[in-house]
Order: sequence, then structure tokens, then C-alpha cells
Amino acid sequence: MSLSDKINSVLLKFGAKPIQLSNKDLTGDEIIAFSKLLADDEDQRLFLREVLQIFKEHYTEEHVEVGIISSQLGFIEANQGNYMTGKHCLSDAIGIFSAFKENNINLRLAEALTKLGVVYIFLDDHIKAKEALDKALPIVLKNWNSGDIQAADILFSLGVAFGDLGHHSKQKQLMEQALPVIQNHFGPEHIEYAMKLASLAAAYVFLEQPERAKELLEEALPVVEKQFGKEGPEIAEAMANFGVVYGALRDPDKEIELLEKALSHFEKIFGEEHVKVSVTLTNLAFAHGSKGDHVKEKSILEKALNLTEKMYGSEHSEVGKILVNLAVVCGILGDLDQKKDMLHKALTIQENNLGPDTLESAETLVCLASAYRDLGDRYTEIKLLERAVAILEKNYSSDHIQVAETKIALGLAYGSVEDYRKQKELLNSNIPMVVEHYGPRHSLVVAVNEALQLSKSKTNSSRSCCWVS
Repeated sequence: MSLSDKINSVLLKFGAKPIQLSNKDLTGDEIIAFSKLLADDEDQRLFLREVLQIFKEHYTEEHVEVGIISSQLGFIEANQGNYMTGKHCLSDAIGIFSAFKENNINLRLAEALTKLGVVYIFLDDHIKAKEALDKALPIVLKNWNSGDIQAADILFSLGVAFGDLGHHSKQKQLMEQALPVIQNHFGPEHIEYAMKLASLAAAYVFLEQPERAKELLEEALPVVEKQFGKEGPEIAEAMANFGVVYGALRDPDKEIELLEKALSHFEKIFGEEHVKVSVTLTNLAFAHGSKGDHVKEKSILEKALNLTEKMYGSEHSEVGKILVNLAVVCGILGDLDQKKDMLHKALTIQENNLGPDTLESAETLVCLASAYRDLGDRYTEIKLLERAVAILEKNYSSDHIQVAETKIALGLAYGSVEDYRKQKELLNSNIPMVVEHYGPRHSLVVAVNEALQLSKSKTNSSRSCCWVS
């Protein structure tokens, strides 16, 4: 059986019509195009897995075309929450591409490294994520051509990924370098260009330039709204992304409107049990929470949790993320025991899936410490915060704002058990960074100053009672 016959056989298996193929050997890009004929993400994943094996047998395991399919499969696996499988596929592709020196293969390498960086972000390993992105960026810049859409797409994706790591100035710089090429290629009325404008708007939100962010959204949203209702998920994805940016601009009503449109479209295309439905529900819950409707927020998060457990099983890392969000809402609504129990479950899931020393685990430990604080168990709070500080210092430098904030929470906890020496040491050593980051009138700065004054008066009071006979 020829390679073409084998590919058509697999397409038929997934309900797609056979394709008239030429006698020449098929490429990885052609296979990816065929995979997109399958509307369901899961079918695309299974199709690519099967074809990857066929390509390995037809070519060799180290062939460029095998690398192209492996890279795309890794991307799809990660999008479906199969992060470790996605990481392995992308690592295989990177190994293949690294053996070649041609410009077009170099860009494939940069693309795979960028995708790998994104997977490491999902795995909460920001150090390895930045290593992958730092390797990809000089490759793209070395092969940069102002008319090359492939290079522009990779550069823009790098901008998004650096933004996810908190490097928002670099995010904006890379996006704005890539955007003119994308506009020239697609035109200003194309959905691809509009979606990129929304991503750039998000960068401006993080850089605290809301007016520029709003300008970009107002330019892009009409393009998306004109095409809403057309077949395919791209328009709904754009609506959902725009909604999130409007939420960041503190316009929850517009956010809810766009997210509900996107949700309706996703459910129509994919049914209720799909990752895009779950993610959109989670964002919709946050939007209602930002309006103060925490009862509705909880209800929607519970629906998202149920869907995610059905899709992935109850021990998946995505379940852990939703449990943390749901626990926070339970705490706001006054159910502290439920908050504590959910966070314990989430922490176990995170540690089993991602390891014990991730940023995600540290953030959950801080949240769990607050639950014990509110329940009056300050000694357990201290133990949890000490664990969180140790993890944060492994992942960040000691002068990172998140480290400083957690140490201040630890200092306040020590004060509550009358260990004023440790409280004073932690608060005094970390308050300058908080003042520099937030300003002298921030609520945390005020709380620290009040605690220091109180500990000073307590210390002075105890000293005045120490009579010498």
C-alpha cells in the first residue's frame, strides 16, 4: 500500500472523505492541513498520532517531515491538557530540527521551542519555559524577514509566551515588530489580524496603558462581530479572548456579553464536554465574581469542575486549578472548612502531577495558609507559609515581589503567636520592596506599619513589667 493510500485509509477511519493525492511523497504540512478537516480536536490528535507512526515507517524517525508532524501533535496534546505527552512530542521535534541548518528548518526549530516554552508554562516550570523561549528568540531574529509570515507568527507567539511569564515590555515589543507583517499578509479586516490586536491590547493592560488597549479593541471588535456565527471555532475564540481583555479593563458587563456569545458557539460546535467550554465557563465565573456575584461565580465554577473531571478524570492538574478557584470563592462566601478541604485536595493533585516545588503549589500553599488563618490556626498557617517561601525562593530571586509578600504574610502570622522578634525581622526586611512596588499608601504597607507599632508597644509593655528584685 502506498503512503497516499495509507493516509486516505486513516482519513476514512475518522469519517473524512478520501483526498485525491499526487504520486509525490506527502509532506508534514499537508498532513497537518488534512488533520484540520477533522472538526474535533480529539480526532485531530488521534489522526496525527496514527499518521506519525506511518511517516516514521515510510521515512525514518529522524526525518524533517516526522519532526513537523511531531511538533503539531505536541501542540495539540498540550492544548488538550496532556502536557507531558506534548512535551515529549515537542522534544522529539526539536531533536530532529536541531540537526539541520537550513533557514526554513531553523524557523521550525524556533516554533517548536516556543511551543515547548508554552508547555513548560502550563507545567508551572517558569525556569525551563524561559530557557526554551530564550533559545527560540535569537533564531527568529537571525532569520527575520519583514515579509515572512511564518517568522512573524512565531515572533508574535513568543511575545504572548513572554507575557505569560510576566515580561510585558518584551511582550509588547515582539508583538509590535510582528504585527505589520501580519497585517500586510492578511489585511486589516481579517479575523487573524483582529485576534492579534486583542492580544496586543492585553499587553497594554498589563503595562497599565488602558486607553491604548481600548483603542486596539475598538479597532478589532467590529471585524470579529461581522463574522460571528460563521462555521468554525475561530470567531468564538476571538470573542472569548476579547471578553477577557475587556474584563482586565474593568468592564465586566462587556466581558460577560462576549463570553456568553463564545460559550454558546462552543457548545453548538463541540457539545458541553470540551476544553474550550470549560475554559470559557471559568472566565465567565470570574467575570461574575468581579461584579460581586460570588454565588453565581461558585455555581459556574462547579459546572466547570464537573466538566473538567468528566473530560480528564478527577486527579488531573486542570481539576486542581479549578478547585483552587472554587475554594477561594467558598472562602469569600464564608465556608472556610470547604475552602480548606478543596485546597488540600488541589495541593495533592498539583504535587502528584507537577511535583512538590512548583509555583502553582506555592500559590496554593499561601491560599491554604489563609484558610487556616481565618479558622484561627495560626501555627499551621506558619508551617504552610514557610513551605511556600522555600518554593518561591527556588523559583524566583529573593528580591521578587511575590517572595516579599509571602514573607510579610509569614511575619504577620508570627506576630499573631507573639513571636515579635521573627515578625520584626521579616517585616522590616521586606517592607521596602513592597513600598517600592506598590507605593507607601498601599493597604499592605499600612498593615505592616500597624503591626510593627503594635509589636513595639507589646514589647515595651512586657519590658516594663520585668522588675529586678
